[in-house]
Amino acid sequence: MFKLSISIKIACILLVGCIHSSVVEASNSGDSNRVELCISANPYKKATPSIRVPRPFWLPSWMSWTWTETKCTNGDMKRSAIVYEPNGLEEGTNVPLVMNIHALGANANLQQIFTGFDKTADDNKFIVVYPEGFSKARMWTHYPAPPGVPLYSFNAGGCCSDKPIDDIGFLRKLIEYMEDNYSIDSERIYAMGMSNGGFMTNRVACEMSDVIAAAAPVAGVLFESYSLKTPHPFGWTKADDFVCAPENRIPILHTHNKMDETVPFDGSSGDLNFGFPSVRESIEKWRKLNNVKDTGKVDKKNSITECTLYSEPVEGKEDDFATVELCVINSNEARGHCWPGQAGQGAFLQCLNDDVNNTYIWQFFTQHKRDEGKVKAEFFANERDERKAKAGKTVFGGEEL
Repeated sequence: MFKLSISIKIACILLVGCIHSSVVEASNSGDSNRVELCISANPYKKATPSIRVPRPFWLPSWMSWTWTETKCTNGDMKRSAIVYEPNGLEEGTNVPLVMNIHALGANANLQQIFTGFDKTADDNKFIVVYPEGFSKARMWTHYPAPPGVPLYSFNAGGCCSDKPIDDIGFLRKLIEYMEDNYSIDSERIYAMGMSNGGFMTNRVACEMSDVIAAAAPVAGVLFESYSLKTPHPFGWTKADDFVCAPENRIPILHTHNKMDETVPFDGSSGDLNFGFPSVRESIEKWRKLNNVKDTGKVDKKNSITECTLYSEPVEGKEDDFATVELCVINSNEARGHCWPGQAGQGAFLQCLNDDVNNTYIWQFFTQHKRDEGKVKAEFFANERDERKAKAGKTVFGGEEL
């Protein structure tokens, strides 16, 4: 019973949130559309739109057919995302793309609402895509999300999927679809996300450094594998482990609340131990991956927020480094597991600070552009096969490969 009550508590605060009286509303000044794509296991096959379920041959002609469900064929997996495109974009002009990844027990629409990033896109004229997870959120070992409830998770390595879904493959093909169907500047593609989405943002920075220009995880650390000897409290033991070895240096802006009770700043411990590394451990790893010294400079500080920038390259790596920035917030909102900013708007899951916020994240993105001299690496099948072999089995389209 104790375990169940703890799980319910975490289900409330772990990313869907203990909702306050009002919420941040999604912007209405642009076009927001859901895309449903068929994702093949073949890494060379592009994503294609899912097809509408045809009218049954046995249905009488006088009966209307209004079923809007779509499907995929040939064993392809149906995945979806919400695309937000602001009004007023110049026709024929390529604009930046921000991939905003949702938390455990959430979905694309919830991420769109509570981060309020549509407004940032409106103000700065870029496109946002909100990918949707696949595995049903599993809040404790034996009980996944109820059937039909659209609460999902992403496979970010040690968090937070009970199946080794190839989410990196999905996100690659989603971005490829965006580039083929929207006016996207391929040198200015960015990743961000909250909690499980923050964990996934770290993984994207590790495994998609040929695609994105910068990453901004919120309340999620770099977590390559669950390594504790004790069974995972929620049964997250089947996701595929990975080793972070990006081919390009990726600038990182990590924002985390010092008071976070769900993804603790100092790492998880105690009776309900998820094996989460500390924020400091995550930053240290990124600092080494990005070839910068540990001599950080405090570039923003007040009573609530302190940001430290690591920007000095190690000797001999002056032409091969990227910055790492850590912004620490002190807020007791939403048990500390909150989205930065939204001060004074009375929203749920908001830290309610007024400095590090959506604008700050966007300004960070604008400072970085993927090197034009570095050609996007081809996603060879053997690279993913090697990852699958290490994981044992990878689930695809409901079947194990």
